[in-house]
Amino acid sequence: MAKRLLHVRRLVCFLAVAVLATTTCCQGWGAGDVSALSLVDRLRQIVTAGGGIPVGDGDYCDSWRVGVEANNVRGWTTPPRKCDNYVENYMRGHHYRRDSMVVVDEAIAYAEGLQLSDDAAACWVFDVDETALSHVKFYKKHGFGYHKSDEPAFLEWLIAGKASALPNTVRLYKKMLLLGIKIVFLSDRPDTPELRNATATNLIEEGFDCWEELILRSPNSTTGSVVEYKSGERKRLQEENGLVIVGNIGDQWSDLLGSPEGQRTFKLPNPAYYIDN
Repeated sequence: MAKRLLHVRRLVCFLAVAVLATTTCCQGWGAGDVSALSLVDRLRQIVTAGGGIPVGDGDYCDSWRVGVEANNVRGWTTPPRKCDNYVENYMRGHHYRRDSMVVVDEAIAYAEGLQLSDDAAACWVFDVDETALSHVKFYKKHGFGYHKSDEPAFLEWLIAGKASALPNTVRLYKKMLLLGIKIVFLSDRPDTPELRNATATNLIEEGFDCWEELILRSPNSTTGSVVEYKSGERKRLQEENGLVIVGNIGDQWSDLLGSPEGQRTFKLPNPAYYIDN
């Protein structure tokens, strides 16, 4: 199967080059450009985000992902079965990194435009999983249709502290420090001594070595939903700690919804799983 897919990808690349060469040599860049580039773009979709699955499924999964990011598709836990390969190719490829880069570029531009006073207690709230730290290596082993809350394997992975930093989030984090904005990590991970130590160590090893608070969810927490928990913690940061949340970034809508959200929120892509509000 893998060998057949490799041959298909090579053929697609050859056809794309042939189309461009024919258009350039015979026509120059003129009337045939649009149709030629449309074909090349279609071939590219097969090779990249939709690779390894039927073209029709690739189209559906691409549209499904847009619905997820717009918070129109809700209440799911793992991707549709026919989108497993699509999600894997997306999250392991350049498309995911590029989408994240666009979000972070906007966040940085916004932060650079803030008028901060010297004594301001401005802070930026970061989610942890799939925002600061990526679990793509875990999903590569266990499958991109794996629901992280279903098995103890994911907890073991968290305790091992082997998650990698998302490069664009590191870039945002460093920019916030340069601007004098305090960092708060707010996660739904359970607050146990073992997991707190693993989380802190993993963050430090991946370049997130300075923060105002690392907030994990207490086992005694009485709040029900993730939105209630996270919005409650943000309220505490403002009312008890005197911080001003100028920005909030996460990969789940449950990271961003609920008052106070922050002066501005930024949603990173994640079609691998959904945490209900």
